[in-house]
Amino acid sequence: MTKDIGKDGGGLQEVKKDDFLNRMPNHNYFAKDLNLRYIASECSDSTAMYAGVDSPKQLQGKSDYDLIWAPSAESFILTDRQALSNQPQINHKETVLVQNGFHDFLITKVKMYNRKEEVIGIVGLNICVDNFTISERKGKLDIEQIIIKI
Repeated sequence: MTKDIGKDGGGLQEVKKDDFLNRMPNHNYFAKDLNLRYIASECSDSTAMYAGVDSPKQLQGKSDYDLIWAPSAESFILTDRQALSNQPQINHKETVLVQNGFHDFLITKVKMYNRKEEVIGIVGLNICVDNFTISERKGKLDIEQIIIKI
């Protein structure tokens, strides 16, 4: 028998973020501290896979210069700093060298806060958009216009 955690909302604490975020196909999440170094406990398995490492633990304390996508490090750091400067990066498209070649990603980055509402870094989510055509209207994605190229 399964437990209905949505009925009263009280059981939601039993669901860990990793339980559903790591199962979302084609989505990757990550976090960096104020020195723009990766926080392993806040990186998805897929982020580690794209980085060419065995687990998120191997990302701990690394910068973008230390990883396979070092050619994109300057661009990543620029958008990290913009996110920290009250300029969230929403669906920023970037072609990135990852473990299995170059891929196009939509990358979103925002400030990350602790429980005291102090900024402690950035958190990001990205999605690989290879083989997708994305129509943009007035700065917002028109989801109905996403077409898979075959």
